[in-house]
Amino acid sequence: MSRVFSLLARLNTLLTPYTPDTYSLKSSAEFLQVLQSAPPGGFITSMDVESLFTNIPVDKTISMIADRVYQDPSVTPLHIPEHILRSLLEICTKKAPFPNHRGHMYLQVDGVAMGSRLGVVFANFYMGTVEQRIFANVCKPPVYVCYIDDTFLNADSQEEIDNLRAAFHQHSSLSFTTEYAENNHFPFLDVLVEQQGTAFSTSVYTKPTNLGLCMNGESKCPEHYKNSVIKAYVCRSLSHCSSWQKTHEELDRATQVLVNNGHKNRDIQDTVMKGLENWYQQEPRPAPPEDIKLFYRGRFHKWYKDNEKALKNIIKEHVTPTDLTKNVQLIIYYASKKTSSLIMKNNPAPQQEPLKKTNMVYRYKCPS
Repeated sequence: MSRVFSLLARLNTLLTPYTPDTYSLKSSAEFLQVLQSAPPGGFITSMDVESLFTNIPVDKTISMIADRVYQDPSVTPLHIPEHILRSLLEICTKKAPFPNHRGHMYLQVDGVAMGSRLGVVFANFYMGTVEQRIFANVCKPPVYVCYIDDTFLNADSQEEIDNLRAAFHQHSSLSFTTEYAENNHFPFLDVLVEQQGTAFSTSVYTKPTNLGLCMNGESKCPEHYKNSVIKAYVCRSLSHCSSWQKTHEELDRATQVLVNNGHKNRDIQDTVMKGLENWYQQEPRPAPPEDIKLFYRGRFHKWYKDNEKALKNIIKEHVTPTDLTKNVQLIIYYASKKTSSLIMKNNPAPQQEPLKKTNMVYRYKCPS
């Protein structure tokens, strides 16, 4: 099994059956880029696969992978025979035992187990192969993007959507559901899409079941972990919102969430101001020189800052790169059971404390 896992990186580069007309998303940022140049109009729809991982036909997907790796002339084959790769993939999917709550051992004969490291590889490749076969005979909608089993499309008519869904049912063993926009608003990933006259308008989407919990500002963890939480909220507000009004509303909402989770107003406001300055900076900053990164796994305790300072001084005084144009960057991270148990201080129980009020006032000018 470990041998197959060592091949995952190689398989991820080989198993790319998507045609140029089909767009596979890797993040929300790519989805936003597609919407910037996409023509609005028609029907906004989402097509979702019901329980994709557990319904993937394993034998068929393994055959697709083998054909791609060993039969496609544009792909350099792996340095192992085809029958060995097939056997290893079967061992990791169809012959991996797991116990139930009573201790009885079972084998999942079909489908990929949730949490398997091969799950994403199998899902992406199977869905990509199905899409490739469908769009060889069916016209692709004006906007068609997918993120594993979630698909966002903007078609000219509902009949076109129904025909596309029927084609997916015909060429696969999966079940598909469709969901249409309400009042020209539709959520996809963490983006709320609004269809307007000449363009798509976007903002941050949060599910109704979201309790507003994040890493607590009073958690016993490194400070840069807490700062990264604030920075993530600010960056998402700036990148996802297509208008200044929506950005301002999202910053207010994110500020309230962070205050409710114990973060200080001063830290939030400083991060917001830095994010705005970087976002609207006219002159691009020169690219920093490529650093030599050294990773160190530290042990978290109340003197961790002193340890970090000592380690950085050691690197600064005793380590010199052979290429003097580069800098040595020490990256200290913490990963231990004790840290993971302290990192979250929130209680996700239904009983919640009253919302704390914030008197923060942003002092910046709206861009013209």
